Amino acid sequence: MKFNATKKLIDNLQKLMVNSTGEIAKKSGISKRMIDYIMEGSRGASLNTLEKIADSHGLNAWHLLIDYLNLDVARSGDLDKLVTNFSKCDKTTQAYLLHVAEHGAAPVVKTSEQLESRKGPRM
Repeated sequence: MKFNATKKLIDNLQKLMVNSTGEIAKKSGISKRMIDYIMEGSRGASLNTLEKIADSHGLNAWHLLIDYLNLDVARSGDLDKLVTNFSKCDKTTQAYLLHVAEHGAAPVVKTSEQLESRKGPRM
């Protein structure tokens, strides 16, 4: 599936709106017209614009581009900790965590003793 940053941004801006794009504009200092352009998908947002919108809502700019943004989790700092700690992990641990994230459960890892016991007694 193709990453669509504009759609994710629009979805997440809708979560920030209580009643209107004017609220985002007023809070962030970005013109209402620019917010409307972004929401319509007729213009993209610069990094500076993303940062202003995010900062005014207690978020980081990258939060506005992720799927299924949970505002409370993003504002808590937990997403930032997760990303920072993930990037510090070795490749094997990262692969394991990605597997858990994609499949919702940890893979079952059998010890050599468990594998041997399934074969039955040795002759």
